[in-house]
Amino acid sequence: MKNAYPIMFGKIIMTLFTIALSLTEMCLGSTKAPEMLSHNQSQEKVSERIVSITERLKATDPASLALPLDETLKILDEMVKCNGLGHWLLMHQGLNGFWTAEAILRNGGEEPSDIARWIANSAPIFCATRERFEIFKKALQKRINAGDKIFISVPCGTMEELLTLDAHDKQNVRFIGIDLDSLADSWIKEASTRYSKTSSCHKESHQGDAFALSRFVKDADVLVSNGLNFYIKDDAEVIKLYKAFADALKTGGILITSHLALPSQAKPYDIEAAKKQLAIVRDICEMRWQIFRSEDLVKEQLAEAGFEVQEVIGDTQNMFPTYICKKVR
Repeated sequence: MKNAYPIMFGKIIMTLFTIALSLTEMCLGSTKAPEMLSHNQSQEKVSERIVSITERLKATDPASLALPLDETLKILDEMVKCNGLGHWLLMHQGLNGFWTAEAILRNGGEEPSDIARWIANSAPIFCATRERFEIFKKALQKRINAGDKIFISVPCGTMEELLTLDAHDKQNVRFIGIDLDSLADSWIKEASTRYSKTSSCHKESHQGDAFALSRFVKDADVLVSNGLNFYIKDDAEVIKLYKAFADALKTGGILITSHLALPSQAKPYDIEAAKKQLAIVRDICEMRWQIFRSEDLVKEQLAEAGFEVQEVIGDTQNMFPTYICKKVR
């Protein structure tokens, strides 16, 4: 039984990655602009969505559900009653930059419900995302300490991977956020009030295309990006994205990014948490993940775009490896 544990876990992770969150697709800025996840839902649409999910779950073969039907419906009910994170996931089948920050930095938002706290603190994907955020911060702090001045975040969301740094004794540091979501500017302004150690840094944000960053900035020292490459199926398009990153950086500039590792590389952890997450992301919300890639492929893509990988840093669950890359051409 002990030897079967990682095998079972691997199957759950494979399914989890294949159907999970389509959170950041709205930030790609492709020619086919995806629907933004920052709009309100009428009460009528909320009711329609709940009825539709309930009917679909009851009509589903119980053997194909991650959890028994009664447990799944109970989770649905908790998400309906949740005014914040859980409700947003339910209605939008993904997260915008604001709710991503609320989940990984603020316990699921102000006065979170039990389900919001569980999603924020126990769902494996969110645990891995929080750990990846801290890895990014540590790498970014090194660049601040090394004297780098111009930092780009794309998609920036609340830009808190930069705002949470310690730059209190640094001069002329510039943070530039780029995001397709028109609300990003207001999120950044609000988040900026929380962090005194970056209060003297110049901050700006632009609503724009991730594939055309050089419209907004060139010769930056550092560019940080998480999520965009997860949602591009075409490897040639991923390379195009990395080239857009390179165009915004100076030669010798640093790219800090990550990707979804192959499910077979994930380390065993809480099977029950993985099942509950699967119930939420697949059975209830019908969220969709896109693409995971091997480390070798990611390195090849980065090299073709003009980057040299200097370091790869894994998270505890081996879900979101971080790449520290240098622009060499």
